[in-house]
Amino acid sequence: MKQMLKLIIAAVIAALIVVVISLLPIGSLFKSILYAIMLGLFVYVVALIMRLNK
Repeated sequence: MKQMLKLIIAAVIAALIVVVISLLPIGSLFKSILYAIMLGLFVYVVALIMRLNK
């Protein structure tokens, strides 16, 4: 249950950051790079949560 809560919180934070990035007045290439970085960080956080709760 705690693991699911942590994953939901991580997903909500990632969604908020995606909304902020999409509202920023920057070029599309820059946005693509930021989205790629965010996706990598999100996958890393999910893997970390899974490993810590073994």
